[in-house]
Amino acid sequence: MKAANSIIRRMEKDGADDAAIIAAIVARTGLSAEVAARGVVLADWQWKRGFDTAGNRAEIRRLQGRLKSLARMHERGTQSQEIETQAGAVEIKENADIARIQMIFPGKPDEATRRALKANGFRWSPSQGAWQRHLNEAGRWAAERVMKAISAERAMSAAPFGRPARRHVTVFDTPSNLGGSFTVSIVETLAENAVKVRVWYGRATAQGWEAWKDWDGYTFQTDRAALTNERIMPLFK
Repeated sequence: MKAANSIIRRMEKDGADDAAIIAAIVARTGLSAEVAARGVVLADWQWKRGFDTAGNRAEIRRLQGRLKSLARMHERGTQSQEIETQAGAVEIKENADIARIQMIFPGKPDEATRRALKANGFRWSPSQGAWQRHLNEAGRWAAERVMKAISAERAMSAAPFGRPARRHVTVFDTPSNLGGSFTVSIVETLAENAVKVRVWYGRATAQGWEAWKDWDGYTFQTDRAALTNERIMPLFK
């Protein structure tokens, strides 16, 4: 398209008509007459001949970035780690050969885990025997969110050491820095009035807490003074 634009500018200076410019573009660039005419014959709303190359440049930059990402991925190679959970060892595998991040469970995940997987973009691949999505930073964060959701679900729905499942939790409101607030509970009290909190993002059901995607289970550190509106929140309906 840059070559076609160069032809248009040069022939415009010489006072060439549309037909001559189109013929020159076809002869020198290999574009069809129909395509060449789009850059030469002006519509009522157009004021300047030529082809827009901004979209092409953006696509080239996107492809270059993708190639660099793939090169880094293959340099790292396939990596995997196993994380022990109450449901058994879960393998998180960065499969560089097919550019997928995979989560491999010892058996069929329960309904809550499948829901967390789907909410975070993972889909079951029978050929791979794994739940997977594209391998990138977003995929790595998604795998981490799934593991947090699994841990939260186990902590609430299971009865560790024979104790009954927790039916309510003390929560607070705290600024989310996203234009709203989070509902959080204190996980750990740290030094100098700092606390580690856990975000509750979901709803209570008859079967227990139903975690929603993205934020539920996310933990972060904040100032104790930033916690307001203390209350008891039920985890079961």
